Amino acid sequence: MTEPAPPDDRRRSSTAVAEPVRRAVTVRTDRDHCFDAFTRRLGEWWPLATHALRPGQVASVVFERRLGGQVYETYADGGSCPWGEVIEWRPPEKFAITWDIAGGPGGPTEVHVEFRALGPALTRVELEHRHWERLAEESVRREGYDGPNGWTGVLARYVAYAERGDR
Repeated sequence: MTEPAPPDDRRRSSTAVAEPVRRAVTVRTDRDHCFDAFTRRLGEWWPLATHALRPGQVASVVFERRLGGQVYETYADGGSCPWGEVIEWRPPEKFAITWDIAGGPGGPTEVHVEFRALGPALTRVELEHRHWERLAEESVRREGYDGPNGWTGVLARYVAYAERGDR
């Protein structure tokens, strides 16, 4: 993760809206399992060695599965660092969280995830990471999430985990 850029006078106006990062994957398992794997088991598949606030030091990731719940990483020394807060909770259909680890001043972005059953053992998972305009120099941060090491790579890990069948 890169250090947040200092605030400057080039921030976007509050009326400008940056394009969200959108990704969708199809998972060969049922919707309930997909939702559970994404939320309850987030720390088992998330690439913590590279995608964490303190890479290499994370002991676990906690996703408090309720409206107003927190999502955060914990460390062996007992400390923790927040990733965001659950702002929408409708299992097994969708959830949304604030995303504080995009970095920088101006407020959090948001990650919205929907789970659509396509059949008894097939689910489409749609992710939208929005509100980049809240950040100073959002295009620099957005590019990291939009590239192959961003949501594309993270969701590939998720699909592999969810399809393994561990319940």
